[in-house]
Amino acid sequence: MGAICTLVWRSVSRARKLPTDQTTNCRLAIENRSRLQPSLSPRYFGNFIQTVIASTTVAQLLSHDLGWAAWLVHQSVAAHTDAIVRGTLDAWVKAPTVYHLSWFDSWSVMMGSSPRFDMYGNDFGWGRPVPVRSGYANKFDGKVTSYQGHEGGGSVDLEICLLLECMNALELDDEFMDVPPGPFCWPIIGKIDMAFTKTPHQEVTKLAQTYGPLMHIKFGSQLTFYASNAAVATEILKTNDRHLSSARAAPPSVLIDGQIQYSLLWNECNDHWKSLRKVCRTELFTTRMLDSQTQIREKKVMELMNFLKAKHGQIVQVSDVVFVTLLNVLSNMIFSKDMFLYEEEDEKRGMKYLIRDITLTAVKLDISELFPILRPLDLQGIKRAVKNGLKPIFGSWAETVRDRKESKDHSRHDFLDVLIQGGFNDQTLDDMILEMLGAGSETTTSTIEWTLTELLRHPHMLKKLREELQKVVGNRSIKESDLPNLPYLHACIKETLRLHPPAPFLIPRRSTETCTVMNYTIPKGSQILVNAYAIHRDPDTWDRPLDYWPERFIGSELDYQGNHLQFIPFGAGRRICIGLPLGSRATRMVLGSLIKWFDWELPNGMEPDKLPMTESFGLTLQMDPPLFAIPKYRT
Repeated sequence: MGAICTLVWRSVSRARKLPTDQTTNCRLAIENRSRLQPSLSPRYFGNFIQTVIASTTVAQLLSHDLGWAAWLVHQSVAAHTDAIVRGTLDAWVKAPTVYHLSWFDSWSVMMGSSPRFDMYGNDFGWGRPVPVRSGYANKFDGKVTSYQGHEGGGSVDLEICLLLECMNALELDDEFMDVPPGPFCWPIIGKIDMAFTKTPHQEVTKLAQTYGPLMHIKFGSQLTFYASNAAVATEILKTNDRHLSSARAAPPSVLIDGQIQYSLLWNECNDHWKSLRKVCRTELFTTRMLDSQTQIREKKVMELMNFLKAKHGQIVQVSDVVFVTLLNVLSNMIFSKDMFLYEEEDEKRGMKYLIRDITLTAVKLDISELFPILRPLDLQGIKRAVKNGLKPIFGSWAETVRDRKESKDHSRHDFLDVLIQGGFNDQTLDDMILEMLGAGSETTTSTIEWTLTELLRHPHMLKKLREELQKVVGNRSIKESDLPNLPYLHACIKETLRLHPPAPFLIPRRSTETCTVMNYTIPKGSQILVNAYAIHRDPDTWDRPLDYWPERFIGSELDYQGNHLQFIPFGAGRRICIGLPLGSRATRMVLGSLIKWFDWELPNGMEPDKLPMTESFGLTLQMDPPLFAIPKYRT
């Protein structure tokens, strides 16, 4: 405990920026029972404490190491003998004094504790406390209260009272926190203004230029770490994969009614998650399974082409029609049937709207993520909206699932058959299907929209891609068997994934144990975000990092399979995107067909170089506003 007292004393003195010749004190409230000879009975009820003081100048305290200061503290404690205790008591009887908060100065610290109190026990109907509670009378500048840690295992919790500017400096003190640097964060609320911005990935990338590739930011009570270069990402996704990738930082909406236990995307790496992952890896997304469904995807792509042909000369929202195509690709792979329409009479009630709305709502920032004490209140109505939104979605395929189970006819051998034969319950089926439809379609739609936009802005690249398509495909439709022979198409998509990654922070992680990254401590329970957006634009890794330049990938061995940590649009390690093989095929098929069969013009005669490239961060990195364009069928 002496080492902790010394560390706090030094760090607080440094945070206060005191003059070097200022005398500073470390005061300790010391328990007298064991100091007396003979000792007082442990049953003695009185609060029998006194204060011992270790003193030195600020210059001496900060110029020596911790051991030197710890020895000062040790000497003051060791000098507190039976004779001192009795002498002090005799003096008090002759001249009684009562401590007053005004006695304590602003250049010292006062350390105290009450080890007899069950600080984290049940509080008579109030529930179990979350932080240390010392009471109003113990709140003054420099007061430090310590207790056995909430986590147990020898941990210690500290309640430190300081002036605002000193507390912020203490939180940034490398010796005290042993965490990476970070920007100023307000006490209690943290950097809450940044949490609700539409472009947090851009804000974090700018901050990383000041505070380094590994930094921390407080949002409310949530301590968050950001990794913004490949070296840090390697330590998180590879070296510390067990502690930093096995659990997700799931939004509160996913925790409704224990829903997370059925989720592949958000669940921790437990046995149920492993069984789901195994089914995906060995059954659903194998080359054999995907090859068997090639004709489905080719058919759905041609249906999109026919729809756009009928829209010749009309304005369409590109992301909207692509989204429906991908949903129907997925619904045919899952259920062997279409479930979505390009145009619905009531857009606000159609299935495509419900799927998109529920996926966007579920990942909205909930204030209770930052302040868990607010979780039961659902102040923003997010959990209620998600719960209500899931009912019609799950209901839309409930009859199909029920009929398939009752008939025991698994001759289609689609995804639903595989999941039913795997023995998964209805809740798991619902979650798996929703995650495939929602996450799978949104990420691919975003990539296609961004790539088409970049190609319109770079007409010489568009021309080069069309020449490749004509050379390989000719006048027929694109087949999936053509994809390996279309390297420039793949390079254009890779460059989009680099410059506009669908998930700029990947999926948030939660540290399951305290561990070390880049010689900094990452405490248990912290949120970890890998900033793929910054990593993909790192000038130390990429030439012309801000330019759209697909040629960088021609002849390059860089892939997005998680093998190269400087390029991780789909993550890496055990939590890499399981649907990557399908997404890669679908993206190339749809984009290649859009380029091959149509010229694209912008509404109102807008020039492509005037297109706004504004980003908005929701479930994926989206264009804001979305791309509206006019398809002109190429004969």
